[in-house]
Amino acid sequence: MKLSPSPFARVLALTVAFLGFAALPARLQAQSYPPAFSAASSYAVGDQVQLFGNVLRATHAVVPGGFKYDEWELWDVRSGTTVMIGPGQDFANLQAGWAYIQNAHVTDGAYLHLYINTSKGGLNETFTSAFSLDHGSGALISIIGDTPGNILFTFPSSAGFIIDNGHAFGNISGIIISSGSISWTNHAQGLTLLNGATIEGLATSNIFGFEVAIYAYQCASIYVYPTVQILYCNNGVTADFGASVNAGGITYVGQGPTGGGTCFYADHNGTIAASGSTVGSIGSGEQGYAIGAHALNGGVIDANSCSFEYCGTACDAAQGGRITVTGGTFKSNTADLTAREGGTIYATGTTTPDGTSVGVGDGSFIWKT
Repeated sequence: MKLSPSPFARVLALTVAFLGFAALPARLQAQSYPPAFSAASSYAVGDQVQLFGNVLRATHAVVPGGFKYDEWELWDVRSGTTVMIGPGQDFANLQAGWAYIQNAHVTDGAYLHLYINTSKGGLNETFTSAFSLDHGSGALISIIGDTPGNILFTFPSSAGFIIDNGHAFGNISGIIISSGSISWTNHAQGLTLLNGATIEGLATSNIFGFEVAIYAYQCASIYVYPTVQILYCNNGVTADFGASVNAGGITYVGQGPTGGGTCFYADHNGTIAASGSTVGSIGSGEQGYAIGAHALNGGVIDANSCSFEYCGTACDAAQGGRITVTGGTFKSNTADLTAREGGTIYATGTTTPDGTSVGVGDGSFIWKT
């Protein structure tokens, strides 16, 4: 006897057949979406196309014609991509290039380079406000200049580059970051990292004329390569509230006769690795910094093998701050080593300092041979 399928079995079979049929077009559509850019097509705001393997999104209504960067934004970076910036390049300046990539997602394993090419002329760009490096894919993004002397970013009335709130950024290299003067009237920072933000590296660049060249706060961190120069900033490097800055092997040039401020300032458990650096002034006999290295409230500074010249006080540790300056050298400072209020300085193996001072009865200590 042949049994007829139950109503439930018939419904199940039809459902499975329908789902299989419906899934096929979905797979085909995913493989062809978004479509490649076509110069013969029109696009509405928000439409997406593929170009050079990446996805772009229309920011304006696009009429048929050639591709124009200012009608699109980079949306999904699927492979390593370089955006060309500078005179005669795809984008005339950094602000325009950044606007193009601001909302882009960069796939893990890819990179996005903002490359400043000065083969057709130098780039001299002035900003009216601080430039934020906050970006959701920032750890995979870098700003790379081809020739530092040809690329000048000036911030006459604000801080320079800033990154905040746990954001990460790749590398910055080959540029000059300037306040435009050495008056420090805006009391701004050249490079600011706040609230757990990180920058992978700063290389082959100059920071000129800011109140603070590099300011890291509340667990932020940055690695600064020895190819960087800190010039005529009132303060060199600050690490505060658990922030860390690795900035060794650099020459820090103070202001000279009107010098003040501190070259290395570590406070509230901030740490600075500055070994092998030279801390000086613009001319022999002129005071470069009021304090070369200043650690307090648990701040730590590694100033091993550093050279301190023409400072008011070369190294000052206070309130539980610690400085190591093993193998350091000192020249023509008003005072070399000062420890007070529980501060500690380790200065074994240094060239004999001109003078030392230890607070009496307060737990301070200078270890010197």
